[in-house]
Amino acid sequence: LTPLYERAMSKHDREKIKLVSNYMQLNAESCVLDVGCAVGTFLLRVKDELGSAISGVDFKDDLSFPRFDEIDFHNGLFYEQDALVPESFDLITMWHFLEHCYDPARSLQKAKQLLQPEGRLIIEVPRLDSRTSKWFGPKWPGVQAPQHTVLFDRAHLEQMVEQADLKIVEHLAYG
Repeated sequence: LTPLYERAMSKHDREKIKLVSNYMQLNAESCVLDVGCAVGTFLLRVKDELGSAISGVDFKDDLSFPRFDEIDFHNGLFYEQDALVPESFDLITMWHFLEHCYDPARSLQKAKQLLQPEGRLIIEVPRLDSRTSKWFGPKWPGVQAPQHTVLFDRAHLEQMVEQADLKIVEHLAYG
């Protein structure tokens, strides 16, 4: 990995932790699951800074990164992860995962099942009704076909979240 990549990921992961801290305080007693964790840089930062137990899921099976072995990693489709214990996670994050998912409704139901009663789910996706989508039109980078299997607008995303019996605390739009 290049120093530029590591610096960019580090900044991005710090911003994610700052966002999470607006909604909950993680500590050594917390259990965090990152769905679509890739090489796990966010999880490793959570572990280093906050001491939380960390788990990750990704459908890619050739992931490797320094310290990746410190993550309780589960390979495959998220909604098929039977080894994950129901009501065991304080926080589940889906940073640009749901638009890659073959069955987002099923993934949201799985997240609901795995969250502790007061747990939080944070979802970040590109939105069809965003400003950047309108600005770029057919050249909008959020399309990324065929990697993105589902594209959301705000109403569609909120409907899916509510159908999974999850409550929306706040909806943030980032251009």
